[in-house]
Amino acid sequence: MKLKVSMPVLLLGLILLSTNSFSQNNRVDIQLIVNVDDIEPGNLETTCEFEGQPQGVSLEDFTNEVANGDIVKWTIKVSDGSAGNAKLEKFKHETGKKLFLKDSIPASLGRIRAKVEDGSPGDEEKYSLEFRIKKQGTSDWIYYQIDPKLLINR
Repeated sequence: MKLKVSMPVLLLGLILLSTNSFSQNNRVDIQLIVNVDDIEPGNLETTCEFEGQPQGVSLEDFTNEVANGDIVKWTIKVSDGSAGNAKLEKFKHETGKKLFLKDSIPASLGRIRAKVEDGSPGDEEKYSLEFRIKKQGTSDWIYYQIDPKLLINR
């Protein structure tokens, strides 16, 4: 049996395929960089930063823009020249819209990953990113948290 495909049907299929490709979820990578050597409870602003964080923007005011359907992935990295270890613990909703429809999301395999499920343009979520560090030569893990934001942009 021979299958005949007309040009209009073929073009329609290509248009639908390309439209579907553009509606794929975006991935938003958020990396926290920590100077493990110098971090102390009172100096997070000078020992922690997000990759791409603009100069003069505090950790508290740092905002990542996301959209419904986006996959957000948080990772942590020890800053260059710093020794010791850093591990993510969990994402915890603080205030605003629950974009992931969850109060908290635990780390798994060294990262936190979630899909933006619910939000309208302008919705904002304030959250805590909880992590722990272990300085070189010590056996104790010390817990910290910072509280940036997410903003629905489209």
